[in-house]
Amino acid sequence: MISKIEENKIRDYLLDKKLPIDILLEVNDHFIIQIKTLEFEKDLSFDDAFKNVKENWRKDLTLSWAGGMDINDSNLLMRRISKNIVKDNIYFALKVTLFGMLFTILMSKFLPQNLFQYLICILVSAIFIYPLIIFIINFKKFNLTRKYDNYTLSLHQHNTALVLSLAVLPVNLIQQVLNHPENFNSFGNFKGFNLDFWNHAFPYLLLIVIFSLASLTIISQIKFLKQLEIVKPFLKYLKPS
Repeated sequence: MISKIEENKIRDYLLDKKLPIDILLEVNDHFIIQIKTLEFEKDLSFDDAFKNVKENWRKDLTLSWAGGMDINDSNLLMRRISKNIVKDNIYFALKVTLFGMLFTILMSKFLPQNLFQYLICILVSAIFIYPLIIFIINFKKFNLTRKYDNYTLSLHQHNTALVLSLAVLPVNLIQQVLNHPENFNSFGNFKGFNLDFWNHAFPYLLLIVIFSLASLTIISQIKFLKQLEIVKPFLKYLKPS
C-alpha cells in the first residue's frame, strides 16, 4: 500500500514538473501502479521504487524550452498531448466550417435575398452567442483558471474564450450582410482577382474565420468542462493565486 506521505511525495514531484492538472492525475496513477509493481515484484522500498519510476519517466517529464513563440518550459509528454489536442480540434473546426460554408452558399443561391439576410444574421449571431452562453452559465468554473493561474488545469483551457475576444468579427459580417447582401448572392459570378472579386470574397473569408474560431472555442469549452470535473477533487492540493 502507498501511504499518504508517499502519495504526497509523488504529487509534489509531479507538480514540480508543471504538468497540467488533468494530465498530472493520469501520470500520478501510472506512478502509483508502477511503484506498487516494483515493490511487489522486486521487493524494493518505496524510495527505491520511486527513484526507478522517476528515471523511467525522466525523458518525458524533463522541462525544457521547445523553441518557437512559447517562452514557457514544457516537456515531451505535454507537447505530444498538446499536438494531438490541436490536431483533433482543428479537424473538428474544419468539418464544422466546411458544413457551415456549404450551407451558407446554398442559402445565398436558392433563397430570396431578404430571407437570406435574416437567416445569415441569425446564424452568425447564434455562432457567437452559443459559446457566450456556455461561458456565462459556467463562469465560476471557467474562472478557476484565474483563481489558480499559477497552474494549468487543462490544456483545453487556452481557447475557451477565443471567439468571444473577437466580437467585432460577427458584428462586421452582419453589417456586410445587411448593407451589401449582393456580395453573397453574386459570389462566383465574376472572373479574375480584381477589386470586384475581393468585395465578394471578403464576407465569405470573414465567415470562414468566424466558423473556425467559434468551433475551436466551443470544442475547447466542452472538453475543458469535462476535464474540470476530473480535476476538481485535486484543487484542494493547489495554492490559489
